[in-house]
Amino acid sequence: MASKEAFLPVPTEDDFEQNSASYPSVPTYSHSGPGSVSGSTFVTHLNVDSAGSDDAFPNSSEHHMLCFNRCCDFRRAVLVVNGISILLKFIVMISAVIGVSYVNNNLQEIEYDMDEQSGQQLDAFVKSGGMKMFEALLEILETVAIALHACGIYGALKFKQWGIITAGATYALQLLGGLFMMDVGDIIFSALCLYPHIYMYKLMEAGIMTDINYHKIANCCGDRIM
Repeated sequence: MASKEAFLPVPTEDDFEQNSASYPSVPTYSHSGPGSVSGSTFVTHLNVDSAGSDDAFPNSSEHHMLCFNRCCDFRRAVLVVNGISILLKFIVMISAVIGVSYVNNNLQEIEYDMDEQSGQQLDAFVKSGGMKMFEALLEILETVAIALHACGIYGALKFKQWGIITAGATYALQLLGGLFMMDVGDIIFSALCLYPHIYMYKLMEAGIMTDINYHKIANCCGDRIM
């Protein structure tokens, strides 16, 4: 028995094109149109790689990029100066141990080469435990300094601003101490070590030096891009 329902034809491609022409206001998606990700200006400020393109990389033309404008990048400079500082601190600690041990073991010979008053003062200082206290205090101060410089190394390796600030503040205090004592050598050394910390922090703040895009500016010896 035949069905009484009306026959509905299957829509064809021609019908779809005719309907589209009848309704031109139907919205269509464009990857570059309004509302799309690539059409937004936000993506130009992201610190990520965009399929190998440099469009997402912040403009670095107005920034100081190389240490002393001809050496390595500032991340490597921070690693180097903090590594040198830690090595020097270890040398000071070892020298203090050797020096105190030498004084304790050769006290009479040392006093013999000194004038009577100075010899008596040294003898009283050693016998009262002053040398041991001096050694302990120096060891504590140098250990704290090593930890602060280690924060700088960690901050450079992991791109942590707090680590760069911590090590930079250590050099800043050392610089102030050198100025107060009028120690030219300490002033020069502290200023040279503080310099890369300041500029690495600025580059991190600008989004130029991050763990994602560091490879774009990694530089060694001034003219060799890593």
